[in-house]
Amino acid sequence: MVGLCGGYDLFMAGKKLRKGAYVSVSLYGNATSADYENMTGAICSILREELSIPAESVYVTYHGIADWGWNGSNF
Repeated sequence: MVGLCGGYDLFMAGKKLRKGAYVSVSLYGNATSADYENMTGAICSILREELSIPAESVYVTYHGIADWGWNGSNF
């Protein structure tokens, strides 16, 4: 599932970015630090290739979720 929200200003360290992104990843369960590292690299590559957003203008956060609901029940 992906949600995109555009049309607002993003600041990093008090400086307005010409192009930037904040990505929040909710993960059913947890992963290793190496898995998160690989995912961050992949996300930054996709944003660079598809939207010309440089990696230094991307923040990614991860949130492990123990219970996830869908279609009237939980996984």
